[in-house]
Amino acid sequence: RYRTALMIGQVAVACVLTIAAALLLRSFVSVMRVDAGFAPDHLLTWQMNLPDRLRTADQRRAFYAELFERIEHLPGVQSVGGTTRLPLGSTSVTTTIEIQGRPATAAQRPEVEFRRALHRYFETMQIPVRRGRGFTSDDGPAAPPVVVINETMARRLFPAANPLGQRVRQDPSGSWLEIVGVVGDVRHSGLEQDPAAEMYITYLQNPPVSPFIVVRTDGDPARLAAVLRAEAQRMDPDLPLYDMRTMSDVRAASVAERRFILWLVAAFGAIALVLAAIGIDGVVAVAVNERMPEMSVRLALGAAPRQ
Repeated sequence: RYRTALMIGQVAVACVLTIAAALLLRSFVSVMRVDAGFAPDHLLTWQMNLPDRLRTADQRRAFYAELFERIEHLPGVQSVGGTTRLPLGSTSVTTTIEIQGRPATAAQRPEVEFRRALHRYFETMQIPVRRGRGFTSDDGPAAPPVVVINETMARRLFPAANPLGQRVRQDPSGSWLEIVGVVGDVRHSGLEQDPAAEMYITYLQNPPVSPFIVVRTDGDPARLAAVLRAEAQRMDPDLPLYDMRTMSDVRAASVAERRFILWLVAAFGAIALVLAAIGIDGVVAVAVNERMPEMSVRLALGAAPRQ
């Protein structure tokens, strides 16, 4: 009875761990199939800090214009853009906004995520423009301030109205920003988390100093890393490019913890199966040895080995 109970316990534990590993694998595959809202293939990204000599907004705009022009003329580059918060690869920043024509008390100001878009960011990331338009070169510092929102923000804050043409602002004393476009949702915080309401402003109206740059290539993006570093050095020796990696690697890193747990449970399940097999073999061997005299008598009386 004790041997039977031990064998049943070993098999039960092995089965539980194996089933848990299978369920985790199924969940992991489902997560990896989630649409992040952008196409990670053929994308290379890095972060950089602008040189300290670029103190004014006009200097930074001129620097970005030269940088993007140089990158776009490199062989294999399809498009280039940037943002201040990289999907799946950085933290998010939130802000409260006021919607024109609605109550503006602190408790009634909705909170949304906030980021800047540089150059051809939506095109490079292949984030679809659902309504209206994205940013253009005409949205410069002399143009009326504009903003692009995502579908979640449009759905939550303008459920019964067309968001295009609506105006919002962050600072009660600041300028109103006109909504000119609605883009697809992007899962910035993780593949398992629903997209949050978010808004984008153009870098031409407020150029950042430490953006993430993204480049879409027509081949393996990792092969362009050395070329891009050399081009940056030719442009400015004091321009560091760091945290350079492909967006496929960024996406994979976002599920690294889940992948580690999956492999850990799978390893324990495999070990439990091996131990259960060894235990069953040992228990059966002991049982057979105990019945050897009986089997010998049966064989002597004419029983076949199969019997």
